[in-house]
Amino acid sequence: MSIHPQSKQRQIASVKAEAGGVWNDELPAGSTLEDGDHAIDDDNALASQLRRVIYGPAPGAGDRWYDLPPAGLVDIATAGLAFIAGEAIATGDALAIGPAGTAYRAQRSPAANLYHVAGVALNAALAGGAVGAARIGSKVAARFNAPPSSALNGQIVWLDDNGAASMTAAVAPPSADYQLGILLGADGVTSSPEILFAPVLSALYF
Repeated sequence: MSIHPQSKQRQIASVKAEAGGVWNDELPAGSTLEDGDHAIDDDNALASQLRRVIYGPAPGAGDRWYDLPPAGLVDIATAGLAFIAGEAIATGDALAIGPAGTAYRAQRSPAANLYHVAGVALNAALAGGAVGAARIGSKVAARFNAPPSSALNGQIVWLDDNGAASMTAAVAPPSADYQLGILLGADGVTSSPEILFAPVLSALYF
């Protein structure tokens, strides 16, 4: 289907004439989201909802509907699920699911009950924002506290504290010995090399 140029010009002219031509993607959700009589009311309602779909129910001031969406929400080949973040999360963090069904940085400590890794974050998110999670079997960048050496490629990657990855397994109880997968893209420079995400709980030390 094509749109005749004159029809598009009339639409643009109509929008510019309404409400001073000001676009607004911050309309509150609810039954009054779209109760206007003009085309710009429809456009603003759609833009406001699209912004929430991309960034979660509480978008940040810099999260606009027209920006490039986070990779985890549009890369269907890699993304498994999208979660609402329960705390600030960085790209590459190992994720665990908390009691409310929200995503947190996975922890080695069994006491926190956040050692079952559900995914690896594909985008950064603040609490309340949307975070995409890579599915099992995908290649994904994992966040390390220090760049691993290229000589370690092919070896097991382990869960460290606060969602980070490590090349060292847990040794001191209490801790969860959790495998995140296999190191693939280490070069000794990047702190977020690719891994093959294949999570396995090896042991729990109490």
